[in-house]
Amino acid sequence: MAAFKQKIKLVFVSYGSRELDTASRRGFGGDPRANADALKEAGINSVFYISPDTGHEWLTWRRSLREFAQLLFRD
Repeated sequence: MAAFKQKIKLVFVSYGSRELDTASRRGFGGDPRANADALKEAGINSVFYISPDTGHEWLTWRRSLREFAQLLFRD
């Protein structure tokens, strides 16, 4: 875990809101929000983003990139 913390500066987890509405999505790998929160509790800079009213589609990716890029290029 210590080596991971040194190498990784940010973990960004992003979903479309409609992806999270399905029970099947949470079955694979657990609840993504809980996983991101667990990373934070472990001391890892973790951000969880939900794109409103979208599924696994282009608009979700665009919005996620916008949010992610702002985190990468901070002073």
